[in-house]
Amino acid sequence: MRFRFIQAHRQEFRLDVMCRVLEVTKSGYFTWQGRPTSPRERHDTVLTTEIEQIHATSKGRYGVPRIHAELREQGKPCSRRRVARLMTAAGLKGKDRKKYKGTTNSDHAHPLADDLVQRRFKVREPNTVWAADISF
Repeated sequence: MRFRFIQAHRQEFRLDVMCRVLEVTKSGYFTWQGRPTSPRERHDTVLTTEIEQIHATSKGRYGVPRIHAELREQGKPCSRRRVARLMTAAGLKGKDRKKYKGTTNSDHAHPLADDLVQRRFKVREPNTVWAADISF
């Protein structure tokens, strides 16, 4: 992680200063640069691409459980924690389901308002009957 930071900010700061602040050696940084990527890191890159495809196919709806199930269904074994870690690193998140919100409660003891219009909305004169619509 530290070496990646150094590599990303090489143009902004001096190498010796970054190594001193991050408490790493310059030789360690150069050794890291020459080292090939690990098999796990390569597999994570491939898996992240597949996760992004599944997420895009689901229009951003799928979260960790569904993406994990989809990967398992495709024969790509991985843990839920790994999927969660890769999704977080890629900035992906599933959409939450909307909570049910009841808008009408007709089972109450409160008095009802009188229906003065009695469902006759055709009027003879303007400004004699007013109606409103309340939407949630």
